[in-house]
Amino acid sequence: MITISNILSLRPLKLSDAESIAKYANNKNVWINLTDMFPHPYYVNDAVSFINSQKDINPPQVFAIIYKIKAVGTVGLSISSENKELCVDLGYWIGEKFWNKGIMTQVIKEMLKFGFKTYKTVDCISAYVFTYNKASIRILEKAEFVRDNKMNKSISKGGEKKELYYYKISRKQV
Repeated sequence: MITISNILSLRPLKLSDAESIAKYANNKNVWINLTDMFPHPYYVNDAVSFINSQKDINPPQVFAIIYKIKAVGTVGLSISSENKELCVDLGYWIGEKFWNKGIMTQVIKEMLKFGFKTYKTVDCISAYVFTYNKASIRILEKAEFVRDNKMNKSISKGGEKKELYYYKISRKQV
């Protein structure tokens, strides 16, 4: 468990989180800011499947964001075998009810510490964000991520082409 404050922490996902995760994930405003790998609508069985996919990964790569006593989102690092020596990808979401409270900025800063402490050979942590997601852009910049204009790309989201910004932070910056 990673304690951030007396009401905010990160811990590995548990099956008992499934209902709460589904409750906050089943929101179109959350979904619109994530890739199409994140389903909408989002059901309890989607949460159970995701939690089960993570249970044997050690050290954990995805954590439940615990606000007070319930899981209200997730944050994780995606480590691909071909890129593990260079950069890992950060992904995150939180229920809309918890937006604009400074929670995610605190969570990201803790994940940076965890990522660089745990993965000694990783040089940087990166994140893609939709260009229209101003709140997430602000969160990354508050956590001292830097936008790399050369790495921007576009993907299909909901059947439409959407542009993404690429942000990264190096071990030296943390």
